[in-house]
Amino acid sequence: MASSPKKSKSLIDEVEKISSSDFFSPNTPKYHKPVIKGAFSIDGNRSFHLDNSQRSFLANRYSCDSAEVNFNLNLGFSTFVQRDETNPEYLKHLISFIMAMNMKDINADFICWRGLLTKILLTYCEKTEPWEIVALKYKDTMYLCELPTEYHQKKRENKTSQEHLWCYYGYSFEKFMITDDSLVKDEDVKINNNEGWCVCVETNVDEFHIILAGEVDCVSKADDKELIELKTNKIIRNERMFKSFATYKLKKWWAQSFLLGVSKVIAGFRDDSGYVRQVKTYKTREILTIAQQVSNWRASLSMRFLLRFLRLINICAELFVSSTDHCSSCRKLVKRFGEQYVITSRSMYEGGDADWELKKLGSYRNSELRFIEISENICESKDYDCHSMYSIMEELLEDWWLNEHSHGSNWKQLDARLCVTNKQYCCLFGHYGRDCLPCNVSKENDLTICSHHGTCNGNGTRSGTSQCECEVGYNGTWCELCSMGYHKINEFDCEDIDECQSRNVCASNEFCENSAGSYKCAKCHESCSSCKGLSNKDCLQCAEGYHLNHLDENIECVEDDIPSDNENLANYRFNRYYCLFQHICCSYFPFVV
Repeated sequence: MASSPKKSKSLIDEVEKISSSDFFSPNTPKYHKPVIKGAFSIDGNRSFHLDNSQRSFLANRYSCDSAEVNFNLNLGFSTFVQRDETNPEYLKHLISFIMAMNMKDINADFICWRGLLTKILLTYCEKTEPWEIVALKYKDTMYLCELPTEYHQKKRENKTSQEHLWCYYGYSFEKFMITDDSLVKDEDVKINNNEGWCVCVETNVDEFHIILAGEVDCVSKADDKELIELKTNKIIRNERMFKSFATYKLKKWWAQSFLLGVSKVIAGFRDDSGYVRQVKTYKTREILTIAQQVSNWRASLSMRFLLRFLRLINICAELFVSSTDHCSSCRKLVKRFGEQYVITSRSMYEGGDADWELKKLGSYRNSELRFIEISENICESKDYDCHSMYSIMEELLEDWWLNEHSHGSNWKQLDARLCVTNKQYCCLFGHYGRDCLPCNVSKENDLTICSHHGTCNGNGTRSGTSQCECEVGYNGTWCELCSMGYHKINEFDCEDIDECQSRNVCASNEFCENSAGSYKCAKCHESCSSCKGLSNKDCLQCAEGYHLNHLDENIECVEDDIPSDNENLANYRFNRYYCLFQHICCSYFPFVV
């Protein structure tokens, strides 16, 4: 439905209100403690599994902090299987989880990965890395997905071998912390970065209900609901390094843990050779305290930035949806439904025994299988407007199919039922505007719209002015007059005036071409003194130096030096082409002649 000026203004006012709000208000947005909805695994081939097969437990011997450890994080690097980051998966696995959990009626405002919210949360204080996010609204839920940027692509392509090794240290530390056995040789450490265990939680940021998922390194053996993150960092040797650690690393560790409900982070501090010399445990609350004390950052500001971002996304989506032509989208959907309805009317069950199927399964005409086949083919794969409209209409179409179609209701009634009455995206044809008022009728007020020679502006939609938009050849308030170049042929109809029927419209060496409401003069071919078209075959009289040739199939004006009898014409053509042949040979192949 097109947005009314009043509605658009209120939405714009709301955006301006958020943009100019007191960002440094003491009121910190409420973030509810995340509640686990479930978990899923991703195997070494990046395939989804609704199980805990990839879940890991913290090893017993590393459950406490230790000041004297000696983990060689270089082990296994030669056999490390790195995930292909050039092939983004977007929301693939998260949506697979939602479908597997049969979460059809999702009562969520936003669904996304934890990593995306982490970037938004820290954007207020870290403005060095760009990001791009696409927002897709399906039914009443907004799906947020991060897109690859040119910055990150170049950063990935330019990564040095040393940087690859440093990244590997994080995965290697995880392996040490979840393994009770001693790891002393390369073959002891087999790491496939494609594998992962993800937890899905639901929470609230003020008024927004959010479902998010993220990969978790391990859980406690004593309580498998206690989520644990495993991190690495260089050994901190002075105050400057500690300040850098608290300002950059700890903020990110806190954001990742806080959003997903991770209780603690276990950090391994390594030397330059890749050996972990110390293991230290940080509670998530403790990380926040340290980061805020050392730097000027405040988590409350980041949370307000996150809330502000979510509100802007929500309002921008509403502005976009309200400006979309829902009426044409709805009618397009109904038309596509009708096309598939006709196509499937010639179908039947595919079991082979039609009599048994009819007896046991019922009529295919009213079957759920037919409705599914129609629904699956309504929209083209990349027709996002169609898919969006179908998501709105899906339940209404299903209700009509089950309760009315089986009782003889025709699909052609869907336009009035769905687009006009139920969703009120459109008006009945002959009506316009927000209140579906009758369109402008004829001058005689005989209920004829625009004298049958036009349509009212906004006809059948919730917009428009009702002013007549006349067909070609008509004008006037009610399309009751003839346009210039047309004349009345009866009381109601106009006809184009053919100016070319009049004499002396064009010059003697021009011909006339009639067009709707007008005409134009065009030059004759140079061989014609008068003509009826552009070519020398359209001559009515030949120009000086030309004569009419009757020998070819098409009568045309030809030059006077061309003979008009058959024998001389043949000799003329032979001599002319022979001379041309000689000229070419002498110019390019002098040895031929």
